[in-house]
Amino acid sequence: MKVAITGETEIAREKLVEQAVRQGLNVMTSVSRHTSVLVANDPGSGTAKARQALNNSAEPGRGTRRCRRSEPLR
Repeated sequence: MKVAITGETEIAREKLVEQAVRQGLNVMTSVSRHTSVLVANDPGSGTAKARQALNNSAEPGRGTRRCRRSEPLR
């Protein structure tokens, strides 16, 4: 699964990347139509990655869903 991280994060970005890779995720530096998850502390931040993810979600068969952090990755 391809993921990207955008904006300021409560946890150091390097640690987020390390945890994601350990869980078998493919961390990308940009967003494309192949991105499955965009990690953002503030989804409404208006970053370029967030805008691109919203544009990509308009494609048929894709949707946008906001999730709240329930527990840290292990």
